[in-house]
Amino acid sequence: MTRRTKTRRQLLHDGAVAALGAPLAWASAPAILARLLGERGLRARAVDPERALVVVRLNGGNDGLNTVVPFEDDAYHRARSTLRVPASEVLRVDDRLGLAPSLAPLEPLLERGRIAVVPCAGYPSPNRSHFRSMEIWETALPDREGVSSGWLGRALDAVDDAGALAGVSLGTPDLPLSLAGRSGRSTCVLSLDAYRLEAGPRPLLEAVAGAPRDAGSETAFVADALRSAYGSAAALESALAKGRASAEYPDTPLGRDLRSVARLLDAGFGTRLFHVDHSGFDTHSEQAGQHARLLREFADAVAAFLADLDRAGRSDRVLVLAFSEFGRRVRENGSRGTDHGAAGPMLLFGPVRPGVHGPPPDLDNLEDGDVRFAVDFRRVYAAILEGWLGWRAEPVLGEAFEPLPVV
Repeated sequence: MTRRTKTRRQLLHDGAVAALGAPLAWASAPAILARLLGERGLRARAVDPERALVVVRLNGGNDGLNTVVPFEDDAYHRARSTLRVPASEVLRVDDRLGLAPSLAPLEPLLERGRIAVVPCAGYPSPNRSHFRSMEIWETALPDREGVSSGWLGRALDAVDDAGALAGVSLGTPDLPLSLAGRSGRSTCVLSLDAYRLEAGPRPLLEAVAGAPRDAGSETAFVADALRSAYGSAAALESALAKGRASAEYPDTPLGRDLRSVARLLDAGFGTRLFHVDHSGFDTHSEQAGQHARLLREFADAVAAFLADLDRAGRSDRVLVLAFSEFGRRVRENGSRGTDHGAAGPMLLFGPVRPGVHGPPPDLDNLEDGDVRFAVDFRRVYAAILEGWLGWRAEPVLGEAFEPLPVV
């Protein structure tokens, strides 16, 4: 919708929502529009409202071969004279693959059968653009560009029993595409510690939201928007006062964001989908130290988060999924780094079917120097939607995919 075509009602609505001064208010606007306009997607019924999903997006293109290491493959060691991880240092998942030593904080989870690895996930005709490839992963529609909804957003559009704030993104100023949908049941919060309802406009908002409803009037339209946004914001603010996280988290953006997720889960706010970012993986040069640090930060944060879930008795109700927009090329470059590649690993933590799902990377059968994908990432999505959340996958993914048995 362009500014030229906005009606007076739409302009009033935009101004009213902006007055809230909170990211949550912005994200609530589509929900009001969807309800007022009667936009409803195909519905499915969730089978377990206590289950939640936490998505960790590894931004920049994580080097999958130095994350899930094919330590027995001579081709791996030949291709990486300075970056290879010695077989003696990996955390063995099976006889051919092992986790990088920087992921050592996750070793207890590996021993307890709480980690599932999909070594070569991807999609046909891979794209090496950060933006386009992440768009494909977030929309789950590789053959379409410019899609405005994501796979999780469409899933929320299709269920009847998701709450008003069924999806929350932490640490991002904008809602990630994966959570975008018509129902507007998701929001983004930059920081829970900084989050609050603005005190200044509150009396005005309460007055407008409590105004008499004259069906069809512009006042009613704006009041509905404010009631929803203000009510959701107040509920989140109340939940924050109750939620706690007792584990020792690393003082990193990912650690702080996962601590916030733990607080919301502890408060029983009812959110089912969470999204957090871990960035910095575009390691074109001097990769070894950077990548080890990034993986260690990831492992420390995830280990603390799962420890919090254990303490709270929620470890069997929360699934963690981590992925990147693509892997890196097999052969290291002249700057002791790696360039944009194709297939890469997906990692799942929690109540999973442990071990390796799918074949290891075939480094003797590359596609233009890249690892070929062996598992379509949408099979993992289908498993999460149907096997974990109890939601129908085909309407979300646009076609039927056999769920990978990871959960």
